[in-house]
Amino acid sequence: MAIKLSNIEMAFDFLKNSKESATFEEIWNSIANEIHGGNEKKNQIIAELYTDLVLDNRFALTSDGQWGLRDHLKFDDVKKQYDYVDKFETTEEFEDIDSYLETDIYETDDLKVHNLNTIHDLDIDDDDDDDEDDDEDDDSTDEDIFDDIDD
Repeated sequence: MAIKLSNIEMAFDFLKNSKESATFEEIWNSIANEIHGGNEKKNQIIAELYTDLVLDNRFALTSDGQWGLRDHLKFDDVKKQYDYVDKFETTEEFEDIDSYLETDIYETDDLKVHNLNTIHDLDIDDDDDDDEDDDEDDDSTDEDIFDDIDD
């Protein structure tokens, strides 16, 4: 009795036996005959296989867009896929944030001098006063509509 392997295990076996990197299309073509699914499920199966390749640590995507087993790839091939991270200049962004936070607008001494220990009730919502006026206008508009219907 044959044991049915999952799609990701079939992809693993294909790459293990070939001992070389392969494109996703080559991996898919090698296992497509073994997968029992109709055409309506084909796109879903392809998406699941690709997701599994991305999430499974046994696989690595090389800089030239091919998939390989981490055990068979050189460190430099795998490292190249993360080189773009070094290009970001995150230290400058953090320095900007640090300099902003070091400004004196947040010092509590200034608040104590002016007796501003808490923020009192601020009426930020300007719409509260306008709502009552709007309701009156809405009622008259409704009456006008009903008058037009009766005529």
